[in-house]
Amino acid sequence: MSETLAKLELDTKGPRGPDVVCDIVVPAAWLTDGSRIEVDLPERLGCASCGGGGCDTCGKSGALLVPRGEEPLELTLPSVAEPAGIVRVRLPGWGAVGADPEQPRGQLILAVRAGDQPSRGVRALSHGSGKVADARLVGRIVLMVVLTSLLFVFLLWFSGWM
Repeated sequence: MSETLAKLELDTKGPRGPDVVCDIVVPAAWLTDGSRIEVDLPERLGCASCGGGGCDTCGKSGALLVPRGEEPLELTLPSVAEPAGIVRVRLPGWGAVGADPEQPRGQLILAVRAGDQPSRGVRALSHGSGKVADARLVGRIVLMVVLTSLLFVFLLWFSGWM
């Protein structure tokens, strides 16, 4: 199974709370379009350190309590040409709180997989930025210009103007 790691532009170095993992399923079209989604996160999420097996980070429970805000998580999915495998999106500040409350929260690693129906608590807010559709449109226009130019050159050559 292939994985795509979304690009993260924020500095993730330094001490922080524990990282957590949340697995969701979205329709493949949402991934190819780069749709904006809303996710209702559960209170307990899998520990990223042990993958749910239990370690010192999570107190051997395999999960961590994640403080929830008033609002659900909103994000724009990365546009993926062929959504095969898992796309991992790292979200700083959405993870668990560490032993030191002054430290920033850990990261939420959202593991997104393409499927037929979205997971419970996952909704589309908008269907994509249109980047993939725009690229296809530009490709079609370029192809039409090239074919028209070739036809024009052929007609000039055939009529004796060249």
